[in-house]
Amino acid sequence: MKLKTRFLSSLEPHITRITFVLLLGFLGVLIDIVPAIRALDQAHGLAWLFDWRGGVPVPDEVVVIALDQESARALGLPPKPNQWPRDVHARLIKQLAQAGASVIVFDLLFDNPGTLPSHDDAFASAIRAAGNVVLTESLVQERITVSDNSDRPLGQVAIEKTVLPITKLVNAAAGTACFPLPKNTRVDAAWLFKSGAGSTPTLPMLALQLHLRDTTSALHTLLQQYDAQFAASLSDDRAVLSQPGMAEKLMLQLRHYFVQQPARGHRLLQQLDAGGRIEPTQQRRLRALLKAYLGYEARYLNFYGPPRTITTIPYYQALQNNEIAAKTFRDKVIFIGYSASSISGQDRIRDDYDTVFSRNDGLHLSGVEIGATAFANALDDSFVRPLDVLARTGLLLGWGSMLALLALMPRGCHGRSAAAIVLLVTASYLTVAQQLFAHRTLWIPIIAPLFIQLPLALFAGLVSRHLAAKKEQLFLENVFSHFIPQTMVEKLAAHAPALGAVDSYFYGVCLATDASNYTSMAEKMEPMALTKLMNRYYAALFAPVAVHDGIVSDIKGDAMLAIWRCAASTSAVRTQACRAALDIHAIITDATGAVNIPATKQDLMLPTRIGLDFGPLTIGNVGAGQHFEYRAVGDTVNTASRIEGLNKQLGTWVLASEAVVDGLDGFLLRPLGSFLLRGKSIPVNVVEILDDKLDAAARDRKTRLCQQFGDALALFQQRQWEHAESAFGALLANFTEDPPSLFYIRECVRKRTASAPDCEDSVIRIVEK
Repeated sequence: MKLKTRFLSSLEPHITRITFVLLLGFLGVLIDIVPAIRALDQAHGLAWLFDWRGGVPVPDEVVVIALDQESARALGLPPKPNQWPRDVHARLIKQLAQAGASVIVFDLLFDNPGTLPSHDDAFASAIRAAGNVVLTESLVQERITVSDNSDRPLGQVAIEKTVLPITKLVNAAAGTACFPLPKNTRVDAAWLFKSGAGSTPTLPMLALQLHLRDTTSALHTLLQQYDAQFAASLSDDRAVLSQPGMAEKLMLQLRHYFVQQPARGHRLLQQLDAGGRIEPTQQRRLRALLKAYLGYEARYLNFYGPPRTITTIPYYQALQNNEIAAKTFRDKVIFIGYSASSISGQDRIRDDYDTVFSRNDGLHLSGVEIGATAFANALDDSFVRPLDVLARTGLLLGWGSMLALLALMPRGCHGRSAAAIVLLVTASYLTVAQQLFAHRTLWIPIIAPLFIQLPLALFAGLVSRHLAAKKEQLFLENVFSHFIPQTMVEKLAAHAPALGAVDSYFYGVCLATDASNYTSMAEKMEPMALTKLMNRYYAALFAPVAVHDGIVSDIKGDAMLAIWRCAASTSAVRTQACRAALDIHAIITDATGAVNIPATKQDLMLPTRIGLDFGPLTIGNVGAGQHFEYRAVGDTVNTASRIEGLNKQLGTWVLASEAVVDGLDGFLLRPLGSFLLRGKSIPVNVVEILDDKLDAAARDRKTRLCQQFGDALALFQQRQWEHAESAFGALLANFTEDPPSLFYIRECVRKRTASAPDCEDSVIRIVEK
């Protein structure tokens, strides 16, 4: 049973980790399905990808002729292009036809007769003669009232109505089509086929079909291999496509066929990829046409750059400069429509749309530029392609799982390292996303992976490490509570850093202790009894440190080092350390205290000397390889230890440097002079901290002792050795026992000796430990 419990306990963290790994992956998938998240990814993620990529080259086969204010002024025409006389357009068509343009697309609605019928006739004649002109239709929404059989109104419904050019132009054109774009939102996609209008081809798709009309025969041949009956219903005569309405009829047939039989369309693509008798250029063009028929009705546009990125020529230059026409328009698809070069020109004729490449000054891409972009995307099959459902699900599952695994690295890996790895992987994800978008127009999600899954993974990592640290702290408390007080266990566990780590530079008070007759006592006691005594001894030492908010940094043999941390020389921290020292001294010297041996064995007590110093230090794990010790490091530690040792020379119990007690109130202090401690190069002013928990008479006596000692010490510091010796002697006459006075009497005698090397100053050099 115990083995089974232990086995399940060992599996628990792994089960938790696996659960979170799967949860984060599935959460990314579920969140990505939310329409609002998809909208954010389109609004921001897609925009960032375009921004990172920047502009790209445009296919050479598309050109825009701009109906702009510059042309209106140059030709002396009205500022609004829909008011221009249509014989001007007739001249342009003749010019483009002579230059060898492949398709001419007018993104301008001619739904009303012109100012002169002769101009309309000239325009229609030029359109018919060119045989490759496409005119735009318009879609308008109308609300109609629906009634029941008794003519009782049931409500209104919105329907789309097609507005055609005037009849004589429709009868002359190779085809007409609409190109609807939203006005109140950013344009990211365009229709190739408009489902609301009977799945009819839109302007860019009709232009594509006419431009690739030389592939009709090759498509007919391919279709005969898979469906001879359907192929027989299609015309493979290129000239037929130039007749009014014939291109649209063919496109409706092909679209309906490929929507109903998508598998056959994909087999045709595979046949093209396998190669054959079709030459490479023809193969590429036919593939683009098939991909346009097989895909969704609407496609995400792969914008090439800001306004005027597509080759754009002002209308007047195309009309007047034959040299430009011959060089620029041969075998090209020409889109003619409103297109401003500046915001001032666009203010008068507003046919612009917000896109990812809208300029900061307010200049947007015009409708004709977006139509030309859609055509060019279809021509080189470069529409932006979001991941399909299966690939998107796999990506989010894998990405979320990987983030979770990295964030929940085992405790052996440092938390900051785990976070750095996660951020490095995130940077790699962004790099891959940018490269896939730039080179393959592949759009992978940005918002869900980086703004939902990533923060959740980092947060889970922090929580996991916090819980693991808490668990480890509880484990340490449980283990060490058998040996040291609970309050100190909690402090040690809470402050234990990683191996090899050192805290930042700070100020603090160090308190060093040492038991005076530990060695002789250890010789007389059994090891078990000595162990029990030392446990009680350290419990007595630790308690005052904990009560006064100190931390035990080190214990070794019969010595302890405690520290109090602070940002600067604050009196509160120094007061706490001094109080702790006096409390330790009071507990140890109390004959009835818990740490002392019973009264019958008073010779086995552990009187303890204490030294304190204040200054800069660091604390952390010190060591190498497999052995580290958590301890304080710095000159302050060494000085506290040396001051503790000075007690032995002076016959005192609690000594501190002047830096510790400077400015403190509420203590009975006795300055003991300046000492150059062993191994030190700078003297330290040492002060004795006397027990201040005395009755009035005893305190008064101690105060007089300190005053008389101070007077004698002043003579010593003035190097009046004989007078100082007499003053210390007089003090002993009044206060029978005072070890520091005896120490100074010996020093006065030594310094009066001419052979003493340090007789010229009052600093006392300590050479013994």
